Parts: sequence; C-alpha cells; structure tokens
Amino acid sequence: MDAQAEEIREESVDSGGSQKDTTRRRKWLKELVWIVALLGLLLVSGRLIGAWRAPDLVGEPVEFALRNLDGEIVRLSDYRGRKVVVNFWATWCMPCRVELPTLSRFARKNPELQVLGLSVQSPPDELKRVAADLPFPTLILDDETGRRLGVNALPSTLVIDEQGRVRSAHSGILFGPQLWWMTRD
Repeated sequence: MDAQAEEIREESVDSGGSQKDTTRRRKWLKELVWIVALLGLLLVSGRLIGAWRAPDLVGEPVEFALRNLDGEIVRLSDYRGRKVVVNFWATWCMPCRVELPTLSRFARKNPELQVLGLSVQSPPDELKRVAADLPFPTLILDDETGRRLGVNALPSTLVIDEQGRVRSAHSGILFGPQLWWMTRD
C-alpha cells in the first residue's frame, strides 16, 4: 500500500502542484471571499447607520444663505439647476479631516456637481489653512442654520437635487463608493 500511495503522490506533483499548494489556494480563496463579504457588509451597514443618524430632510426643499471665507454671502439657490453635495465638517473633527480627501477627489472627478463645505465652529485661522487646499467653496455654518438643517453629528452630508430638495442624507464618514451611490440618479 505504501508504494501505491507514493506513486499517487508523485503523479500529483508531476501534474502541476502538490496537495499542499492546492490546500493553500483553497484557504486563500476562502479568506478572500470572507474579506469581500465583510467589506460589502461594512459598506451597506455604514450606509444604513449613516442614513439613520442623518438629518431627516429627504424630500424637503432647503435653502440657506451663508458667508464664505471672504465674507461674501452664498445662497444654496445660486446653484439651482445643479446637483449639490453639502458636507458639514469642522477642523477639530478627525473623521471630517479623514473624509476631506475623498470629497476633494469627488469634486475634481465630478465637475458637473457642486460640492460645498459648511464649516462648524472652526477656529478662523485653522479653517483658512485647511480650506486653502480644498477644490470646493467653504462656507461658515451659523448655529441657527445648523439647527434648521438638523445637523447633529459630524461629518454629515446632504445631496440636494437640481430643484433644491434634499435627495439623500448621511452622517458619518463617506467613502468614494458611498458618495458616488448617493449622487447617482
């Protein structure tokens, strides 16, 4: 029996690999499937939790008039006819700072959309320094507008449609695929 087992093992090695290699490949494939499933679950659960904590404005018309860093008044209605991504952030909010590169990439790749950053209680000097690197306008959010828009967590993001109605809302860090998903028709 030992001679037969040795002969079978040699044939297995001759036909392209050992049993050990096959076992390793199966284990690696199984781990890859788990990783992909976990990433999918994180994406979906992040979307659900972000929608649950987000301002309850979906379907509602919104308007605001806020000052930019140069002191000029900017109105949301200035962008009527374009889809607008409104992101609430602060310089002292680490999740916000992690999210800013994603928003910057998104703004550069989607010039047909307007991204607006609404800064919440950020020190002016730090705000100007951070905003200088952003490819989208930064507005200074006042407390009254923040309450009216229902912002209770940072970062938060609203997608406003071309008619000025909130199309979707999310609280928490957004990653590229989530942002893309929120802005598609």
